[in-house]
Amino acid sequence: MTLKMNAKNVKEPFVFEVPVKKLGTLVKLQPGITKKSKDFSYTVDYFEMTPLMTKLTVNSKGKVPAAAKTKSKGKPSQMFYDIADEKGNVIQANLSDTEIKKKPGATNKVMLQYTSFKAVPKTITIKPFTYTIDKKGEIVEESGSIRWAKTYYKDLEMKIKVK
Repeated sequence: MTLKMNAKNVKEPFVFEVPVKKLGTLVKLQPGITKKSKDFSYTVDYFEMTPLMTKLTVNSKGKVPAAAKTKSKGKPSQMFYDIADEKGNVIQANLSDTEIKKKPGATNKVMLQYTSFKAVPKTITIKPFTYTIDKKGEIVEESGSIRWAKTYYKDLEMKIKVK
């Protein structure tokens, strides 16, 4: 990359040559796999992992299931997705980069960005969850933490082979 900068009272611009290396994609999958539980289903359309970040595109349809066997009495309105490797290491979601297209009764497309795994995993597990909601409709915090409590849906988990 070439950077040219002008300065006052100097005829010629300062020219800097900066070496840039394009980071390649480590893994790119378009599995098209669907999981369903009662009225809710989701399809993983796209997964990409680079050395710096991971992208996941999911299409979901139907009513988000109510949490079973939890203290949650409220009804969740949105499904979220954690990604874990074969060792159970979960990567951090970047919620500020979430794009949601919600249309009642239609398929909803969600594009999520996460940090990257330290190494390319052999498999990934998509772990759908909702935040646990109390009787007042407020999100519950995990005990002894400032994080919100998650309710995972084991019957919706999806394992995808990477290598």
